[in-house]
Amino acid sequence: SSLLIIHLFSPAAVFATYYQEKEVLLKLNGAYLIYSSSSMPYIDEHSRTLVPLRIISDALNGTIHWNNQEKEVGMKSATLQITAKLNSPNISVNGHEVKVDTSFKVKNGTVMVPIKWIAEGLGASWSYDPQYLLVSLDHDAFFQQGKLELMSDEENVDRTVDVHIIPRKISYKYDEGYNYDKLNLTIINASDQTFSKRQIQDHLFAPIDKENYVNMGSKGSAIGDSSEINLIDSIGPNEEITYEMHIGRLDNGLLQPGWSTQYAFIRYFKLLEYVGSAD
Repeated sequence: SSLLIIHLFSPAAVFATYYQEKEVLLKLNGAYLIYSSSSMPYIDEHSRTLVPLRIISDALNGTIHWNNQEKEVGMKSATLQITAKLNSPNISVNGHEVKVDTSFKVKNGTVMVPIKWIAEGLGASWSYDPQYLLVSLDHDAFFQQGKLELMSDEENVDRTVDVHIIPRKISYKYDEGYNYDKLNLTIINASDQTFSKRQIQDHLFAPIDKENYVNMGSKGSAIGDSSEINLIDSIGPNEEITYEMHIGRLDNGLLQPGWSTQYAFIRYFKLLEYVGSAD
């Protein structure tokens, strides 16, 4: 990809109500989708939220079938089965025909489906935060098996606290010493709490394929990973901070030349206790 900087929140999307299409941030079980090599979730001109079907399928350990001749897409997992034809007023959800008021779309080669289909098929609720352009969906089946199961391997996490740390933007900065680009993440504290140094940890997961991936910060250790979030003295309510992760470029691959990262999730959490030096 030739994309140099990825803005999850563009000024036009935030301030111009006449703008027909707005990119939004997707959060599944507390994990934010911060990068996708094709299309990010968005709100269309009819105010409907569409998400990449392959990411939902991977989160549910499902499979996708596309019939180009019939313009029909199907997704099958243990908890959700959907079949839909382009521009059809009906879809099949878990074997039951359902009337719908919108169709899926194909954008940049990616099938985008209304998140309402996913939520209703799973029997889950979803929410939209217009202030942060954030769509949230939770379900026990997400990240339990398959390609994205390492999103569930976190340790040393204080599960009683929802930190409400939201990623706002990602960009890249060239590091001459290491001779490669590092990932910069801009985050905002959307909670009413102040978190002190090393209380907040990040967990980034970026799959390339089943055997090759980047999985950083999942053990809840404030020392020893390559994220500079540990160097932040504190982050207060509504405070926005940019920090660095030493993982290179998501859009140029991570592990070997020519390999392409498909997407990346990140979750922020409060440590149960400090791990490592107290300095």
